[in-house]
Amino acid sequence: MPNFKIFNIVSFYIYWWVSIWAASEEKYFIGPLLAVISFIIHFVVIEEKMKELYLLLVCFIIGILLENSFINFGIIEEYKGILFEFYGISPLWVLLLWIGFGLTLFHSSIFILGKFKLSFLLGFIFGPIIYFSAHKFGSLTLKLSYLHSYLILGISMGLIVLLINIIAVKVYD
Repeated sequence: MPNFKIFNIVSFYIYWWVSIWAASEEKYFIGPLLAVISFIIHFVVIEEKMKELYLLLVCFIIGILLENSFINFGIIEEYKGILFEFYGISPLWVLLLWIGFGLTLFHSSIFILGKFKLSFLLGFIFGPIIYFSAHKFGSLTLKLSYLHSYLILGISMGLIVLLINIIAVKVYD
């Protein structure tokens, strides 16, 4: 597919923002539906399917562990989503965003691959901003002050993006 990098990042941002908006409106399946459609197109087009499937699974597992840690340690008080409402765990739309992020690493976000300081810095700066935007939309509720939330989310996201980058480099080689 010509211009796959453009499709990769644009589709990621579309289902990211739609997921946050839809969750705030309690339309929980709209974001995941767009994500799955994007993932299907992604895997039809790419050549290195096993490498990307491995990274997809890594990001999914990391997402489950991190997001549920944020819930259990009281950083995130509430998520809008069926899984949170019934089971107190991170909703599907959030976990699919982790997969989507992983699927950008070999394409539209390849510029950070192997740049470990940059990946930590980007995670530290933009990770909390993502959570704050979801908080403003009403799709999640942060329990702590903005300063405490930013520091905890920033350090956590910086380290997680760094970890995913290290794993991605090993998968990419």
